[in-house]
Amino acid sequence: MAELEGRKPWILLGVAIAWIALAQGLGLALVKVLPAGLIRALGLHGYYSVVLVITTALGLLAVRFAVQDTRAAVWGQSPAVWALLGGLFIAPMVMAISTYLGFKLALPTLIEELQRGGAAEANKNTGSYGKALVASPLPVTLLWGIVLAPVAEELLFRGALWTAIARVTSPKEKDQEAPASLDAAFIEESPVVAAGRHGVRWLRSGGIATFVTAAVFAGMHADQSGGAGIVRVVQTACLGIALGLVRHHSGGIAAPILLHASFNLMSLARLRKWIAPEFWPTPLPVPVLYWQLAAAGALGLLVVVVVWRVTRRTTPSV
Repeated sequence: MAELEGRKPWILLGVAIAWIALAQGLGLALVKVLPAGLIRALGLHGYYSVVLVITTALGLLAVRFAVQDTRAAVWGQSPAVWALLGGLFIAPMVMAISTYLGFKLALPTLIEELQRGGAAEANKNTGSYGKALVASPLPVTLLWGIVLAPVAEELLFRGALWTAIARVTSPKEKDQEAPASLDAAFIEESPVVAAGRHGVRWLRSGGIATFVTAAVFAGMHADQSGGAGIVRVVQTACLGIALGLVRHHSGGIAAPILLHASFNLMSLARLRKWIAPEFWPTPLPVPVLYWQLAAAGALGLLVVVVVWRVTRRTTPSV
């Protein structure tokens, strides 16, 4: 992000906000402009694919015009192998934990819906998007969920928006200078102060961007009501935090794209009953297989971290 100096982060932030507004508004506007027959022929995922391509192209053009260096503003660093593997292994962990938290928080609402109208009452809030994931042709669904949506959303959220917020909130050089009144040899910082200073530094270097983008990301997915809506918002909030953390520590959006695509693939597998049973075991509101995949992902992530640290120690500095 070193290339984005001066007023460019604020300009990029304005572009990202306009990009979000365009993504929201164009989806509603094109319905009134395009012929009804064309919309029916495209289907839900085909229609939103058109919207995604248009908004992403216009957003990237705006970034290019505003800050010039689109790579620094949106893409970030080239991915390392360890970052890509980390994003892949984190996906099942995020899926299991976010689903568990979502159903736990939505449980009172889901029970009330079941008591009021049975399974039909609980399922009616799934929304047209979730129903289309099950009913649409598989190639169309895979193209939408695993390619178009992850790439387009990460270019916006963990690309332009995350970069702008991280750069705006990053510590300035004057903030990092040590006080000159005392010799550093006479200053002994307590562990609590050191931890607090480290936490603030982490927040300002990307943590704030991670939480803000996760909140916006979850808010834009709050398009369902009832218990299903609660589950969806919790899942997308957890996913957004994980995506931001991976963006923060990998330096680019390639690993978040892979994590996002893997998460969507697991969601599709659950909706189409590829890996989830019809009835889930109690008291866990998540299939046992999800926890097994999460455990395998945690083990794989541990191996990646160990290998990465060993490689860093043994690689000679240039």
